[in-house]
Amino acid sequence: MQSFLFGFPTLKLFASDGTDLNAAFKGVRTTDNLVNWIDEVTGIKPNYDNLPNYVQNIKSLAQFNELVNEDSINRDIILIIYQPFSNDPNDMNHSKWDDKKFNSNYKKLATYYQDYMLNENEENGENDNEMNEDSIIFANLDASLPENNEIIRNLQVSQFPTLFHFKKGRSINSNVYRLSGANKVTYENVVNCLSEVDVGQELVDLEELKSEVDKLVNEQQILQDSNDHNDDEEEEEEEEEDQKYYKLNEL
Repeated sequence: MQSFLFGFPTLKLFASDGTDLNAAFKGVRTTDNLVNWIDEVTGIKPNYDNLPNYVQNIKSLAQFNELVNEDSINRDIILIIYQPFSNDPNDMNHSKWDDKKFNSNYKKLATYYQDYMLNENEENGENDNEMNEDSIIFANLDASLPENNEIIRNLQVSQFPTLFHFKKGRSINSNVYRLSGANKVTYENVVNCLSEVDVGQELVDLEELKSEVDKLVNEQQILQDSNDHNDDEEEEEEEEEDQKYYKLNEL
């Protein structure tokens, strides 16, 4: 079977029997576009579940606490808190943090570091199927999930995406570096943070952040209780006035 090529690079799609499907690919050659092209021509859907994923998806406070427990003090942790659909007009690439995106740069970065550590283990004669204790932990958290509301509140996250870097060798897990904003939190800056390059990240104490939130919540509760008490007193005064009015009318 002959197949003529008139330019390079050229993408050709063949059926299982070797038949040229004569399907011309048009557009930018990205993984997503190639997947969509194959789907449109053949109807074959990708099986994303079979792809390795080295990014932990945090979906509860218990998972978050497990992520940052004392056992992880000697490991770098990168946590990205994102929203699948951003309202920030400057955030043109917010979807790259979405764990559902096949062409996620964050996933690629996690895979790169995973492969690097596995290769290093193999060169050192260690088990090439296991990560060593120095490996970097990559995690993300979907801020749109209700079960993550308490985490978002305690960390005082108001911009998306926001990056938290738990630096390897930290004395306690509460001292972390934070970087916020669509123009700041890029996968290039994830590498910069891990390389200790200053890209505007600030050192914050998670315990202090939580204490500030708890204090604010307590103050709001006290104010609410006070307002409720005043409302009750006003209702009692109104009832007393009503009773006086009725008694006067009875005379």
